[in-house]
Amino acid sequence: MTQPSQPTAPLIELIFDRLADADGVPAETAELVLAALNSEDDLTAALAGTPTRLDPRSPTGDSPAEQIWLKSVTVAGFRGVGPERTIQIGPGPGFTLVVGRNGSGKSSFAEATELALTGDSARWADKTSVWRTGWRNLHNPDPCWVGVELRVDGVVTPTRVNRAWPVGAELADAEVTVTSAQGRHTGLSELGLARPLELYRPFLTAAELGKLAAGTQSQLFDALFAILGLDALTDADQRLLRAARPHDTTIKEVRAQRTALVGALEGIADDRAQRTGALLRGRGAVDLAAVTVILDEPDEATTDQAVLHCRELAALAPPPVDEVTRLAGQLRDAAVEAQRYDGGRSRAALRSAELLRLALEHHDDQGDGSCPVCATGTLDGGWRAAAAQSLTDLRQRSVAAQTATTRLTALLRQTHHLIDDLVVPEGPGSELPVGALRDAVTALRRVPGKPAELADHLAALYPAVVEATDAARAYAEGFCGSATPAGGRRRPTCASGWRLPAGCRRGRRP
Repeated sequence: MTQPSQPTAPLIELIFDRLADADGVPAETAELVLAALNSEDDLTAALAGTPTRLDPRSPTGDSPAEQIWLKSVTVAGFRGVGPERTIQIGPGPGFTLVVGRNGSGKSSFAEATELALTGDSARWADKTSVWRTGWRNLHNPDPCWVGVELRVDGVVTPTRVNRAWPVGAELADAEVTVTSAQGRHTGLSELGLARPLELYRPFLTAAELGKLAAGTQSQLFDALFAILGLDALTDADQRLLRAARPHDTTIKEVRAQRTALVGALEGIADDRAQRTGALLRGRGAVDLAAVTVILDEPDEATTDQAVLHCRELAALAPPPVDEVTRLAGQLRDAAVEAQRYDGGRSRAALRSAELLRLALEHHDDQGDGSCPVCATGTLDGGWRAAAAQSLTDLRQRSVAAQTATTRLTALLRQTHHLIDDLVVPEGPGSELPVGALRDAVTALRRVPGKPAELADHLAALYPAVVEATDAARAYAEGFCGSATPAGGRRRPTCASGWRLPAGCRRGRRP
């Protein structure tokens, strides 16, 4: 009876590798997928833009870390076994066949083992009540007990599970005793065996195997899906669906607004409105560059450069200070997280992981023996358990290091794009508010090289940019309010609110 340790961690590592090798998958998308596999909290944090460790956690009681083997089964006064009898089984990999004539007690031993480990027998599920009420042996009903002895890799002391019934006790009233190298336990759940025993039945009769194979495709899929530990994919899919519902609603609302906008443009005789409406029709992606070109065409209503300049200033709408402050905090946290994983140590961890993997493969092929490298150490069951845990830890650190680096790179790119997109409209005159805005943007663009220093720089200087923008916009709106001819319009803006006539990189769909 074996159970692979940490079924979710290798799954995350596999998906991480696939996402890393796939071309065209944005870092933000990969991080959301990994966060959804980890937990609801990690997905919420990733969607909010806050750092998430994405460390596959080691199980705490969900499954054992070592392999466990069945050594013996002892039965007395149960079903077809009267006086105490014991079956000895060689603990180790492979199949064990119990052969005997009809009525010799094979099924009784199988049912007793399953009852001792799980508290029930799946073989009784479809049987009449006689099967449940006639579980005591008719000729030797007392004492009535079953005992199972298990061997754990690398552990000398065996694990024993005993289930006994006093005289007159019902099946559910058994006295359960569980002991191991750690001492006495209240049940198998403390040893991390509750879930594995649910997935991996200790005994299957030929009839039960046939029933599984002959069931519906859905039943067979569900059984194999759980045994392979792939239910983490279903959980992640459900988390992503729940997180996507609010965004689906927003998309529907935007599409409705887009339809209304197209209808409004159809009623405007201006050629620019007609061409823009043609670009917005349909449900596919909109050519934002073409829309920007149309909106940037000269306004024939006026040729006054001062008025046009004021309109450009009045259209400025930089991101709010709190959003940029939050971005600076995320960048600062990401820099600290990336610092925890030194590049040299990460490469050393990868080399150590590869050595341990090869050593474990060597032990699988050759069995116990001396170390082929140093020729002094011994590769046995105890070494294997420790080496497997070390390999898992190294892989976890590698995944966390790659995730931290990816997140920091994405935040650095986002920060530089934000700063680069700040363009002060050029125009006639040297108004004081415009000069102050130009100075604030110039100071912000003097970015330091280190990520943590860049975060502090952004948090300290960006509020001055917003303050200067507000002053310039107030000046321009006051001027345009008296100088804008009837029918005049403001110039278009990019996603950040800044007018970028030729190359806004942060466009937003209408």
